[in-house]
Amino acid sequence: MGQLSVTRQLAFFLLLVIVVMVAGGVFIILGVRSFGEDSNSMIEERTTKIILAQDVARCIQDFLLTWQDYQLTGDSYEWERLQELAKRIDRELKEIRPLLHTPTGKEKLERLEEVWNSCREQVIFGEEMSAEEAGAILFAYAREANKAADDFLAWQQRQFRSESESLVERVGGVVEWITLVVLSGVASVLLMGTVASRAITAHALVAEMVLSTTRNAVVTVDRRGRITAVNQVFEELFGTPAKSLVNRLYETVCRELYPLVEVMREGKVRQGEEVRFRDAQGGEKYLLADAVPWRDQRQRIIGGMLVLRDITGRKLLEAKIREEADYFSVLSRTTASILEIPLSRADYASSVARVLLEGVCAFTGVEKACFFSCEEVPEKIRLETAIGLECIDDLEKALSTGEQSPIRAVCSTLKPLYLPKTEASGLRIPSISSAYFVPVQYISRLYGVVGIFAAEKDAFPEGKRKLLDTFVAYAGAALENARLYQELKKDVSFGVITALCNAIDAKDSFTGGHGQRLVEMALALARELGCSEQECEDIRWAAVLHDVGKIGVPDGILSKPGSLTDEEWQLMRKHPVLGYQILSPISALKNAARYVRHHHERFDGRGYSDGLKGEEIPLGARIIAVADTYVAMTEDRIYRKGCSHQEALAELQRCSGTQFDPKVVEAFVRLFSDQTKAFA
Repeated sequence: MGQLSVTRQLAFFLLLVIVVMVAGGVFIILGVRSFGEDSNSMIEERTTKIILAQDVARCIQDFLLTWQDYQLTGDSYEWERLQELAKRIDRELKEIRPLLHTPTGKEKLERLEEVWNSCREQVIFGEEMSAEEAGAILFAYAREANKAADDFLAWQQRQFRSESESLVERVGGVVEWITLVVLSGVASVLLMGTVASRAITAHALVAEMVLSTTRNAVVTVDRRGRITAVNQVFEELFGTPAKSLVNRLYETVCRELYPLVEVMREGKVRQGEEVRFRDAQGGEKYLLADAVPWRDQRQRIIGGMLVLRDITGRKLLEAKIREEADYFSVLSRTTASILEIPLSRADYASSVARVLLEGVCAFTGVEKACFFSCEEVPEKIRLETAIGLECIDDLEKALSTGEQSPIRAVCSTLKPLYLPKTEASGLRIPSISSAYFVPVQYISRLYGVVGIFAAEKDAFPEGKRKLLDTFVAYAGAALENARLYQELKKDVSFGVITALCNAIDAKDSFTGGHGQRLVEMALALARELGCSEQECEDIRWAAVLHDVGKIGVPDGILSKPGSLTDEEWQLMRKHPVLGYQILSPISALKNAARYVRHHHERFDGRGYSDGLKGEEIPLGARIIAVADTYVAMTEDRIYRKGCSHQEALAELQRCSGTQFDPKVVEAFVRLFSDQTKAFA
């Protein structure tokens, strides 16, 4: 009986152990199931926030680039694209907001929303501005948007890691508690092994979700530095399939990309480090790297993860903005220098060419350039001036003679010629591997060819060539200006003056369009104010030629839809003096030249070009000022609709005594109070 009792007790004890182990197993299963549900929910929500925030940052960059294109082209398609991007950004920000549960996360999203709202307000509702101003604002907003997005993403990634580690600790705690309950040594060993297994499984689950959902390149390694997983984005970046990377030592295959193993040794997270890398196709990529060491619940390093975000688009955008800012700066300086060259100077053409070459070299960063004079006579091609080139005679012979002459080719076609590899084109010049030749012309009149040379092959990409074409075109306008000046000095025939008027129309369609109405109004005012027949004739010619000085102002400034920069205004304000310089040598136009010089003076003395006041301003100039302002106000522009007749009259009366001569305004109102007379 005693032995039976002991046997029963032993059986009961073993049964109790089995029950406890089964109960513990069930408890573990329920805990792991709960863990899986929690982790899946957490990872899904977190990755959704990260993906949406990344897309918002990318869309803001697209929004800014589209705005820049719209500033340059005014294309309605670009405006529609702006509206679509704005709606998309608003929608995605709205989707992120309910997923945030911490004050810090909400604060960082609010900062991103603040930058976006400010950007949208400026783009859609802001005032018109110059390309230079737009470029500066574009760069600032792009930088702020990227900074805010990076800050939000970094916070989400930190939360991601923290929550995954928390879930691992929960499972570890459950298993350890069961281990204490179970008395069996074997069961203890098995269950403690399960703790480590669950920790590894948790990290594997996190890694799998990240790898499959993120748009970034991701690689993970174990504690020995062996690659455990890569995603498709990483495969495409590295140009190697996953099966050729997994289980290999990271240091042997990816060391040049980023020192991930070094980060694991240090045990510290690194974020936002910029990396330059050549992808599988040989293209240069700019990447933003986040490296994270993985730890178990005992804070031991058990692996690591590297996340690489492609920021090549942002870097290219910044480079493009800097290039265009440099371009406009150099163009402004070059334009100002050309305007300072007297039209009467004997070597005006070669002086303009020299200034042009200096500007081209400053913009492109090359040190070699030349200017060949053609003037529509191919047989008389000659090298006018050069910078940084030796053996001038040999250079002139190589470029301008023979069937393969690039200068003759440009003179023949009137189109730019790009030689990305000069040797392949049969052009052999020491220390020169690529060249670009641009015709210097005004409408269809050829004045010469600019040659720009670089030691590197393919030194002039398409974007830079387009900017150079525009840059060189201004020299053609300046040389046309000089030609007209010389012709006017010789003859004041109606044919020459008509050609001069056509030149004004070609430069500034706004000026050309309102010329006839302005002349008729100015003549009517002159007669109303008792001017003699000779005075009326002088006023008529001044009205016809009042903006002739705009020949010397860059086309981009004349046709610009937005407001001008200070530098552009300085150039624009020189056109009355330049017009005076063109007309004053002609004896028959001396009085008209004075009216042209002073037609932007103000009655209160705050105008230009000489700050004259009241009766100091010639009457003809005061008459043209009123008529010109009325016509400008009532005609449509591409960036605004003209005002009504009554609104224009009211504005003239409001400015009477300050901007305009009161007696001229009174005469204008008497003559043209009836709208039909004003538009007759």
